[in-house]
Amino acid sequence: MDGAVKRKRYAVVVVTYGEVEKLTLRNLWPSSRRILKVITSQIVKVPRFLVYLIADYRSIKHFINWRLSGYRSSLQAINRRQTAQLRQSLSTRAPELPEDVDIDVLDAYYFVPPYLEDMLAGLKREYDGIVVVPMIPVESAFSCGVACRMVEDTYGDTRYSSVRLMNRFWSDDALHRIYVDHLFSKLEGSSFMESRKKLGLVLVIHGTLVRDRAGNPRRCLPGSMKPAVSSK
Repeated sequence: MDGAVKRKRYAVVVVTYGEVEKLTLRNLWPSSRRILKVITSQIVKVPRFLVYLIADYRSIKHFINWRLSGYRSSLQAINRRQTAQLRQSLSTRAPELPEDVDIDVLDAYYFVPPYLEDMLAGLKREYDGIVVVPMIPVESAFSCGVACRMVEDTYGDTRYSSVRLMNRFWSDDALHRIYVDHLFSKLEGSSFMESRKKLGLVLVIHGTLVRDRAGNPRRCLPGSMKPAVSSK
């Protein structure tokens, strides 16, 4: 008698930074500490007592500024909607998949629960393969590089056979078209577009310090604890 065919299970994890949704100091503190652990520690080693001091200062500062400005983060809500849309899209294409394959689509975050590394550890035991989708089109050690480190820490030498991390969104022509269409749909019919003056578009992202004020290379490279090679 033929045995039952084991179904293959795959997970797609849609990940981004994550921000505190409910503005309280109790929620901000662990998020701030996570930022220092995941990002700042890749540049310079921060003593434990300073981690708590800096995180507490950052949390109080954000709490005051966000409360005064009325800021409420929609980042998780957006990421959950994108996850749901991807899940629906894959569901409609299920007939194109092998009959013995199941795909689950999940959301995860760097700085707020559910944390990506915790999810990866759990998925490792339950799934045959994982696709990580960082929803950050500009690649750096501090964006999709965070996901790369977490995948490496969780899977080690098996990461290349078990995990695929999507990248190079910045070079995707279809994504460029989505951005352009979105930009002009927001401006269409506005007084800004009716102006006969020349219009300019400024693309902005956080920078990375590569030299000090004297023009010397940094002692530490972004994403590395190793000293930079001196040019002298």
